[in-house]
Amino acid sequence: LIRSLPSVVAHFPALRCIFTQGSFDRDYLDSNRKLVHQLGIRNHVDFIEEWIPDDLLPALINLAHIAVSIPFHDGLPATVLEIMATRAIPVVGKLPEYSAYFTQGENGFMLENLEDQEQLADILLRCLNNLPASAKRFSSYNNNYICKWQNWNIQKQELKKFYN
Repeated sequence: LIRSLPSVVAHFPALRCIFTQGSFDRDYLDSNRKLVHQLGIRNHVDFIEEWIPDDLLPALINLAHIAVSIPFHDGLPATVLEIMATRAIPVVGKLPEYSAYFTQGENGFMLENLEDQEQLADILLRCLNNLPASAKRFSSYNNNYICKWQNWNIQKQELKKFYN
């Protein structure tokens, strides 16, 4: 992600990126800070080093135009569902776990090759060039999906029918 940013910043000089703490260690954070400095994008990137409580993360995501989550594996994509419940455009890795949630270009973007920084830059530029229309369309679709299929109260009623 960091390596894709210089070409995006070239087209959008006001770009601001916020990286939140996942389960990285100090060495990982330091190497990312160093990379940001080497690439000359220090004025465009902020790192939140504190752990963000679960109840505040959706509010932070909702402030973003685009939310990127590109892990190499993900068993339970709770963060992706949180992204879908906000107004941010989801950009995710093309993992088997995500294929049930996303249709490319319909309600988010999936990065085919997780290490392809040019493809990621192209996706980010496409998102930024089509704001706010894409964000509005994606968030409407995703919000409806979350309300219908990821609503615990509805799912609980379905489970009751199943077990009765």
